Amino acid sequence: MSDLAVRIDPSMCGRTVKDVLRTKLGVTSRLLSSLKSSGGLLLNGQNVTVRAVVRTGDELRLVLPEKESQICPADIPIDVLYEDEHILAVNKPRNMQVHPSHSDFTHTLGNAVAFRYGTQNFVYRPLTRLDKNTSGVVLIGRSQYAAARLSEQLRSGAVKKTYVAVICGRPDPPSGVIDAPVVREREGCVRRCVRGDGKPSRTEYETLSACGRLCLVRLRPITGRTHQIRVHMSYIGHPLYNDFLYGDECSTGTYLLHCSSVEFIHPWSKSRVVVECSPDFVGAENSIILPK
Repeated sequence: MSDLAVRIDPSMCGRTVKDVLRTKLGVTSRLLSSLKSSGGLLLNGQNVTVRAVVRTGDELRLVLPEKESQICPADIPIDVLYEDEHILAVNKPRNMQVHPSHSDFTHTLGNAVAFRYGTQNFVYRPLTRLDKNTSGVVLIGRSQYAAARLSEQLRSGAVKKTYVAVICGRPDPPSGVIDAPVVREREGCVRRCVRGDGKPSRTEYETLSACGRLCLVRLRPITGRTHQIRVHMSYIGHPLYNDFLYGDECSTGTYLLHCSSVEFIHPWSKSRVVVECSPDFVGAENSIILPK
């Protein structure tokens, strides 16, 4: 179990518990249902229903039910960028999956986080998933409440993500917006493509530097479709360098795409939080460093 507590101020006096939970804390219907069924609503230490009325000075506590994690802990070093009782943000390296799968059950970010919180009955809730070969910021909810609130922000577009990537060629114009619908190429296929029957997809790009046939670009996906950045850059004729799926210029390495910044509203404090980390393929004055 994990707890959240709020002290009732005069502005909330006379309201019902349900009203406080929905308007003050933004508790979702799903979480509210879970709290009701588990007896997780306490007013001044006593179990109450959502119809109970609160008074100034009362303490309303939410005891959030947690399920036992099914992820096997593994002692894998992780680069922690931000951590409090609600949220964990880490810098995921390339060549690591976010979540265990049939192809890798023990060497993923999920295994590393499970080890970090192994004694705390932690449930792994990654919110901003990255492909295996994409590095950078990953947000993880440390409670059901935080995960629910951040998921709402993701769906509404309130979470702002910025990426940097190395692409082939020099875009003309050097900055702009790619507004092109993305859809799965065919049923059962991993590849996506731009097609009229796809979902609306929008990516902003900005050229930062050039080095021979390669460019470093900053990218801001306004929508969050699978492979959106890779598909859009390929669509305008500048695929990510070494992109085995959407490009035609590959060496023995992998593509270089990094989530450098994630900005969101903290689900508890309501303050704006910006989590940043630099990619290992960018040097001084935005020079490109190709990994060996």
